[in-house]
Amino acid sequence: QLSTGDYQGYMRIIAHEDVSVNFEHQNRTVHKRGVMSEGLCTVSFFREKKSQHRFSNYKPDENSLFLLPSGTEFDIHVMENTSTVYFLLNQSSLLDKLRAMNPCEWEKEPDELLILDTIDRRLLNVLTELSFSANTFVSDSEMNHHNAQLGTIIMDQIVMVMSASILSSKQEQAERIALGRARGIVNRFIDYVRAEFQQQKCPSVVDICLGLKISQRTLQYSFQKILGITPIAYLRCLRLNQVRYQLLNPGNENVTVTNIATCWHFLHLSKFSHDYHRMFGELPSKTLHRMQETFKRH
Repeated sequence: QLSTGDYQGYMRIIAHEDVSVNFEHQNRTVHKRGVMSEGLCTVSFFREKKSQHRFSNYKPDENSLFLLPSGTEFDIHVMENTSTVYFLLNQSSLLDKLRAMNPCEWEKEPDELLILDTIDRRLLNVLTELSFSANTFVSDSEMNHHNAQLGTIIMDQIVMVMSASILSSKQEQAERIALGRARGIVNRFIDYVRAEFQQQKCPSVVDICLGLKISQRTLQYSFQKILGITPIAYLRCLRLNQVRYQLLNPGNENVTVTNIATCWHFLHLSKFSHDYHRMFGELPSKTLHRMQETFKRH
């Protein structure tokens, strides 16, 4: 979580072994990283048309559609009050259908995130709405044939939209390379900090620049380009999230807010309480009290 305020989010999933329809929404700006599962891929889009979003090395246009292939790393910066739709698909099945429609375009198996400019994405929006308004997939084992047919219909509609789209060429190669380099630096920063956190260490930006042999100017540029904030602000968000995690998992009733806050280098406790409340929508003492009461009852 990067933007301030009480986090609220939800995910709705309609799952089948061949196709899953996923609808995700959150009210705060978030930064997410991960790797796509082997054998699977996702086709996704942001429902809100905000240019501030970023998906790995791409800053999407309002009609952008993303194909994230199997085994590919993803790095997503999603702005607050955003809904994301993604279809989880069997990659081989999807590519077979795409090659049947356009063999030249899809001859090579993708090994990185691809962005497509869609002529008309409304069909996928309608498909998502219909999936959730009706009980699309039926759990009864006797309905496997019915579910398989629905999965085929959904995948075919996705293929039709993708076949009518073109691989994005609007973004210059130089800009993509610059974004990729900046993203690499940001991710090295995050990995370094998390490794230090696992050892109960709380590094400063000076420590990180020294450890990674990266100048402060380069860090500033990379964070501004990728996340729109400073490295210090991002590090503070990470530290606040560490405090919140420990307050939500106190372990015993003797834990205090002061102990946890100072452990993560928040020495000005009144300012810390203000920042925590601004970030998470409640005072740290309230978080801890609520969890300790739960701990006592169990």
